[in-house]
Amino acid sequence: MEMILNRLDASLLGSAPPPSGPRLEELEGYGDARDWGLALADDIRGWQRNEIRWSEVDRGILLSGPPGSGKTLFASALARTCGIEIVATSVSRWQSAGHLGDMLRAMRMSFQEAAAKRPCVLFLDELDSIGDRAAFRGDHVH
Repeated sequence: MEMILNRLDASLLGSAPPPSGPRLEELEGYGDARDWGLALADDIRGWQRNEIRWSEVDRGILLSGPPGSGKTLFASALARTCGIEIVATSVSRWQSAGHLGDMLRAMRMSFQEAAAKRPCVLFLDELDSIGDRAAFRGDHVH
């Protein structure tokens, strides 16, 4: 019944939660991140009921950990728990678009997609792979 109500709520917003998989309530081992996500879901419901303003909704979290530690799973579960869509992308996907101009266009497209689907979870993976200009050498220094 709850899943049906979440889908109905999402349809009113013009988006749908990720179709299958666990919700945050079902995940263990995420500690403060899980608590933050559950509070975010409460805030989004409060915003949908006009009980709080959007400016009162916390809108960001930075997760770090080695590959396979569940960051993508967390983001998907967060979207399901909040009853909203997820827009998932990565720095490597942006870089695969081509040269700098192509990469910047791919980045803008990700943010535009998220803006069009708002509210949604925008999951940006591999942020640590963006280079450090201070460490560049040779041909890539400029």
